[in-house]
Amino acid sequence: MKTSYPVIGFIGLGTMGKSMARNLIAAGYSVNLYNRSPENLLDLVNLGGTARDSPMAVAKVSEIVLLSLPDSKAVESVVYGEKGLLEGLNKDSILVDMTTSQPQSTRKIAEDLRQRGIHMLDAPVSGGPKGAAEGTLSIMVGGDEKTYLKARPLLEVLGKKLFFVGPAGSGHTLKVINNLLYGTLFIASCEAVALGVKAGIEAETLIDVISSSSGHNHAVNVKFKEKVLSRDFSPGFTLSLLHKDMTIALELAESLNIPLETTANAYKLIDRENQGPLQSLDHSALIQLFEKALDIEVKKHPNT
Repeated sequence: MKTSYPVIGFIGLGTMGKSMARNLIAAGYSVNLYNRSPENLLDLVNLGGTARDSPMAVAKVSEIVLLSLPDSKAVESVVYGEKGLLEGLNKDSILVDMTTSQPQSTRKIAEDLRQRGIHMLDAPVSGGPKGAAEGTLSIMVGGDEKTYLKARPLLEVLGKKLFFVGPAGSGHTLKVINNLLYGTLFIASCEAVALGVKAGIEAETLIDVISSSSGHNHAVNVKFKEKVLSRDFSPGFTLSLLHKDMTIALELAESLNIPLETTANAYKLIDRENQGPLQSLDHSALIQLFEKALDIEVKKHPNT
């Protein structure tokens, strides 16, 4: 390991976290690892990472600790719980929360840490499992700018587009706004594509033309091409995660007394389906609702 690099801790080794930790190890960082399911650690340990038995143990030996967890509740548990980060983080160390968390929770944690001489950045990511594996994520960072500049070199290992967006909570705010917009666009794209297929246009042709025209968006350009046409609804960015992020954004809007009628209508459908079997699938499985209603299927032409 390169001794000039800060020692890193990484907590939360699901699909995203595991890929990010792997990239840090490959880049030469010394990485201390903790995951609630220890089996997720094994291949990272074989690559050079060091397993620890608690968040506290990770924090005691790390200068910068990164989190990639399901939600704010999990982050709060890791920070405040028994053998949690608060019991181990050293003065002047940095906590980087890459979870898509609730901004108000982030601000509280950041203030609690500040009073102990510990710095925090909220740094949620966009780019999915592929971006995490390839180190090409977009990262939205909130917090103190000097702290951001200290952490920037390791963040550059994880992402190709870094944005410093403001004080604590700003990164998480921007991320849920982005996902609120994406979720709404995805539902609108389902409606438009389903309409076109029902009207007799081949799905591949429809998606190719929209992708090259003014209606293009990430849903059509990427999700429809990679997931819907191939009928691959295996979990990537699941419906439950999209639902969580849109819920946070709509709660933010409500707290600011801002009505969001269009996005609220899209959310109603997502909220309803999040109670059923689509919850654990990739969110692109939502197209099936429109297919069923119109008696169609959005798929590749048999000869392609």
